[in-house]
Amino acid sequence: MALRHFARSEFLDPAAKRGMGGAANWYRPMAWGGLTQPEDLPLLASFGLAGDAAALDGAESTLGLLLGANPLNLSYVSGLGSRQPDGIFHPDSWMHLGPQQVAPGLLAMGPSAYQKEGDPKAGPWDVSFTHLSFYPPAKGWPALELYADARICYPMNEFTVGQIAMVAANFGMLAGSAEGN
Repeated sequence: MALRHFARSEFLDPAAKRGMGGAANWYRPMAWGGLTQPEDLPLLASFGLAGDAAALDGAESTLGLLLGANPLNLSYVSGLGSRQPDGIFHPDSWMHLGPQQVAPGLLAMGPSAYQKEGDPKAGPWDVSFTHLSFYPPAKGWPALELYADARICYPMNEFTVGQIAMVAANFGMLAGSAEGN
C-alpha cells in the first residue's frame, strides 16, 4: 500500500537514523517547533487505515520526545510533567493567572539549532540573541539542548493552534489504540 510505504520511507526510516528517535521528515529543521510539532499524519493514517503497528510506535516515539524523553528531560507541554517550560509566550496567561504562570496545555516550540553567531543588537526575540546566553557557547551544543525558557524568544516559546491540534490527533490515536479501537 502506498500510504504504508510513504509513512515508513519518509517518517519511520529517518527516525531509525536519528539518535533521538521521533518520527519526522528528515529535512525538517530543528527550529520553530521541529521537535514539538509532530508532522506525522501519514503515520496516524497508516495505523488507522492499514493497522500498521510500526506507524503507531513511531507516533508514540514522537510524542515521547515532546513529553520528556529528550536530553533536557523537559515536557514541552505546560502543566504536564515534573519539568515543563514556564516561559511560553502567552500574554493572556500572564494577565489572568499572574506574570509567572502559563495556562496548561500549551506547547513551547522547543529547541532551536545553532545557525549563526548572535548579534547583541538583534533583540531577545531572535534565536541567535538568546543563544548568546548559553555557556559554553551555543555553537558547540547539541541541537536538542538549545532551548531557553525565554518567553519573548518566539521561535522557542511561541505556540500555534495547528501545533496543538497535531499533538491532540496523536494523543487521540494513541488513546484509541490503547482501548483497542
